Parts: sequence; structure tokens; C-alpha cells
Amino acid sequence: MSGPPMSGQPAMSGQPAMSGQPAMSGQPAMSGQPAMSGQADTRATDLAADPLLPSTYNENDLRAAVGATQLPAAAQARAKKSRWRASDGDDGDDDDGDDDGAGGATKPRSRKTMLIGALTLVVGGGIAAMVILGKINSQRYLITCEADRVVVEHGRTFPPWGESSLGGAEWKALKIPPEAPCAPYETDDKAELAAHYFAILRDHSTTLLTAREVTKIDDAEAQLKQALLVARSLGRDDERIDARDEIERLLGDVGYWRASAKLRTASEALTEAANEFEMAAKQRPRHVTDAAAWALYVRKLVGELRAGPAGAATATFPPLPPGERPTAPPGVALPIEPGTGSEDGSGAGSAEPTAPPAADAGLPTGGVLL
Repeated sequence: MSGPPMSGQPAMSGQPAMSGQPAMSGQPAMSGQPAMSGQADTRATDLAADPLLPSTYNENDLRAAVGATQLPAAAQARAKKSRWRASDGDDGDDDDGDDDGAGGATKPRSRKTMLIGALTLVVGGGIAAMVILGKINSQRYLITCEADRVVVEHGRTFPPWGESSLGGAEWKALKIPPEAPCAPYETDDKAELAAHYFAILRDHSTTLLTAREVTKIDDAEAQLKQALLVARSLGRDDERIDARDEIERLLGDVGYWRASAKLRTASEALTEAANEFEMAAKQRPRHVTDAAAWALYVRKLVGELRAGPAGAATATFPPLPPGERPTAPPGVALPIEPGTGSEDGSGAGSAEPTAPPAADAGLPTGGVLL
């Protein structure tokens, strides 16, 4: 509506007075009110000096201006934080290809995140592959032959290649001489590994116990006890029972040869005692007179020990076990040396061979009587 404002009512802020508009015809200007052109200039100067919003304000100031309820301090802090995020320009929308300035700064961070994610996937996949390969490799069991021992090994878990010695007292390496036979072996079944290594320990200890001179009794006993431990890993109960029975019998052989060694030691001590008795008898002791008798008695004991329970003197002492002497098969007569008529070789009971009967003189030789 054209015309000067009403008296006592200020002009609207920011709305300049209409310049060049004359007063309404027949309507005088209100008392004390300047012309509209001068009033517009004054209002423009006031707006420049007094802006619409102060330089600093908060949420409660705005609410107080409009008469609304003020916010508590916590809500005011959250509102301030949300305004700060909005002014930062990071609205999480990277799909706008025309973003620049603050919005464009999110693109390098996004590429870095993708690179880190890709590297994480590659490293995680590599670790998973190594774990799987290590598990597969650890299920391999091997028996390897070295220059002086037999070693039981299994595949390593990490790194997932190569082999390492299998732990445990039952899988301890077996020392062997250079001439001992040995063949490598590989399996993925621990029961088969136990059966193969049990056979190696049993055969090697048997070789030591059946040698011409049994001198490595302790080594044979240690190998047999190790074989008892290996027998626990056999697959079936009947195999474990049979293996223990066989080892117990071989340990009996160990006890036999250990007692034979002690018997040899006792025989040597008795022989030395007999020699000392003889030396004492030659010196004609003053207070004793039976030194020579003791020397004869001790030598007799030594002779009986060497003869053994069979009563036959042998070239080796202690004598070989009965199973080591060759015997004739049942039903086969022992051969008799030529020139002897009896088994003792004395010739008693032998007779001269008889002459063939004389031919009948009344019958022609070679004829047939009808």
C-alpha cells in the first residue's frame, strides 16, 4: 500500500522506503515524520551498522529471541558439534562427481581404505594357505637312513615344508653300524610307522643277541625297551599283545647273556685264586698246609663251570646256548666216522666182514633149476 507509514509504527527492517512516490493526494504528511527518501537512507545506514545476526550466538540465544524453551547444556553441546560437522563438509556422500573443496578431500581417504582392505585380504589369505599346507605336511611320517643311525621324522607345521625329528622316547634315533641294512620309508599313518619302526628295533636287537660274541648286551636291552614303547602305537590290540610277548622273550635272552658274562667274570676270579693258592703252596706256608689242595679244588670248579650243565667242555666260555648247537633232524641217524665200530670210536663190537657163501658144485653157475 503506497503512502507514508503510520505514525508511531517503525518501518520494516530491511525494506527501504519507496523513493520518488509523492504523498497521497489530499493527505498531508504526518506530524514529525520526515520525507520517505531521507528515511530510506537512514535505514540503510542503520542496517550496515547493526547486522541482522550477531557475530557470535548459540542455540539458546536464538530460542530466547523467538520465545522458545532453551536447551540444556548437553543438548546444546551436541547441537554445536553437529553444526561443526556440517560446516566441515563431510556428509559421507562420495557419489557426487562434482564435489570439490572439502567434499573432494574424502576421495584420497577412500582409496587408502580400499588399498588397506586389499592388503589385509592378501595377507589373510596367505596366512590361511600356510596353515592349511602346514597341517597337510605335518601328517607325513618318514624313516630316513643316515650314515650311522636311523631317524624317525615328520613334516613341519611351520614353515609348511621340510621335516623335523619326531619327539618322544619311543621315536629316538637308532644307532647302526655302517654295514647294517636300512631302507627309507614314508607313510601318513602313525600306526604303520610304529609297525615298521618296531620291526627295525626288533631285528637289530636280535642281531646283537645272536652274534658270535655277544658283547653289546646293554645296547640290545635299550633297543628292546624302546620297542616296547613303540608297541603302544600299533593299530590293533592283538598286534600290541603279540609285540609285547615277543619283546619279553628277547629280554629273556638279554638276561641269559648278562648272567653268562657274570659267570665268565667269576671263572676268571676263581682261576686267579687257584694260581695264588699254587704260589702259596710253593712257598711252604708255616701255619697252613692245604694250599695245594685248595688250588686243585678251585681248578676243578673252574673246569665244571666251563663244562656247563651238559658236562661237556667247550672251546668257548660261557658255552653257547643249546639252541646254537646244530642238531640232527628227528629220525635221521648221526654219521659214524669210518674205521670205528661204535659211536665212542673204541672199536669194540666190530666184526670182520664175512666171505660170500661158496657156490654149489652140483649146479652150474648161472643155471636155472626147473
